[in-house]
Amino acid sequence: MAILLVTVAAMALAVLVAFRVFYARTSERIELREAEEDVRRVSLLLDDDLRQLDILCRDWAFWDATYFFAGGEGRDYLESTLGGSESLDNLGLSGLLFRDASGRALYSFESAPGLAAGLLEGLSAAGAARAGGSGLAAVNGEVHLVAARAILKSDLEGPSRGLLVMSRRVDEAWQRRCSKLIGRPVLVSVADRPADEEPSFAREGRSVRASLDRPDLARRSAVVLGVLSPSAAEHYGTRGFLLFSTILVVIVALAGLVMVFVLESTLLRRMSRIGEDLDRISGSGDLSIRIPATGDDELAVLCRTLNGSLDQLGSIIKEREAMLHELHHRVKNNLQVISSMLSLQSSACSEETAEELGRSRLRVQAMAIVQEEIFARPSVGRIALLPLLGKLASSVEQNRPSALKGSIGLEGDPLEVSVDLAVPIALAAGEALHNALFHAFPGRTEGTIVLAARALPEGGLSVEVRDDGIGFPEGGEPGRGLGLALIEALALQLRGSFGFSPAPGGGTVFRLEIPPEATG
Repeated sequence: MAILLVTVAAMALAVLVAFRVFYARTSERIELREAEEDVRRVSLLLDDDLRQLDILCRDWAFWDATYFFAGGEGRDYLESTLGGSESLDNLGLSGLLFRDASGRALYSFESAPGLAAGLLEGLSAAGAARAGGSGLAAVNGEVHLVAARAILKSDLEGPSRGLLVMSRRVDEAWQRRCSKLIGRPVLVSVADRPADEEPSFAREGRSVRASLDRPDLARRSAVVLGVLSPSAAEHYGTRGFLLFSTILVVIVALAGLVMVFVLESTLLRRMSRIGEDLDRISGSGDLSIRIPATGDDELAVLCRTLNGSLDQLGSIIKEREAMLHELHHRVKNNLQVISSMLSLQSSACSEETAEELGRSRLRVQAMAIVQEEIFARPSVGRIALLPLLGKLASSVEQNRPSALKGSIGLEGDPLEVSVDLAVPIALAAGEALHNALFHAFPGRTEGTIVLAARALPEGGLSVEVRDDGIGFPEGGEPGRGLGLALIEALALQLRGSFGFSPAPGGGTVFRLEIPPEATG
């Protein structure tokens, strides 16, 4: 007993001394961590408001009435949408700008002179003056949330008819709202320097000021988010904090030693074995492994409960996998039926109509191939991209012109994509392959087409269709048909970009790039 008491006293003294030594450093870490968390919460609130503004701008930009107004057709648009003086106040906007496709301003509202010009300058510097974007703009010493969207029809078909720009000022009311939400004073300012984007800290009396730079759209100025957080001594009280910590250390040390002796002999060893069994199940993924359950105490009951949960989990997973595979199998069969119906219909139509039905059938087959890949894999989460593109190439190749010889080559990296990405990638690649087969080799009996999928160095992936055909005439562009419109919509869905360029040695290269944030 004497040895145990000496050991407990020595451990408590050691813990107390160590706590005293590291108190200053620990309190500083606490202060900086809390200050950084506070300023990052302000940044998240700013991002959330920016996201809400972008949603509002998107809804207006993809509204058919806006589309007709941008094309000069909806003359009563402004009267019906912005006729009341309170409309802009209700929206909380500091700026609103409609531009047509030529860049001409159709309507402009700005809460301060020069705001619209400053917003457009920032969007131009960010490369978002045509396709749109969102971010922060520092104009005349004020901070504004900015969202811009290309004006499109609600079904996303047809060309863009201009740009819609909306802004909201980060004013004192916004700062007061943030201060109330996080319980700390918040200050937003503009600094005439590039943004550092890493938090900085400075002491102001017994408080800590945390600052975080956010770049504006032009990346020439920094929007500085500042939060004044109390120090640990101010927050907890120096004497009370030290006294409470000392008492806590002593109690924890004493109780810990007693509990170690008791639990080691009664619970810890058995709990350790249960933990090892669970780690073995988790590491192997084998849900058929069971935890030994002996005795009638609480731990034995826990082991039997865990074994029952493993039984139910295994059954649920098997049922879910079977259900999903059956679902994808039925979808594939239904798509095959639709493809066969289109094929039968094309035989009773004119040549031009039959060609269009044939292209529609190829699109249906592309979706059926994706479903077939899902059904063939044990897991329905991700799909190997190259085998999918290989089957797609074979399907398209079966419908090529009878006079054209050669095959479609396949190359690239072993990539996997989610089911949500597989369908639009397959449809876009199928359109590009069909265009190459039917339009790249007029009057020729041989031609080479290569289908490739590769990982991009900065993340994401690219899909290419390369041919050695006639290419586009000098200064020419691909025809604005349904195929190209479908590719544009698919690229928008993938949050990616595409383009056509001359191939080395002649021919054309179609390239679709998908950013890393879309590929997950």
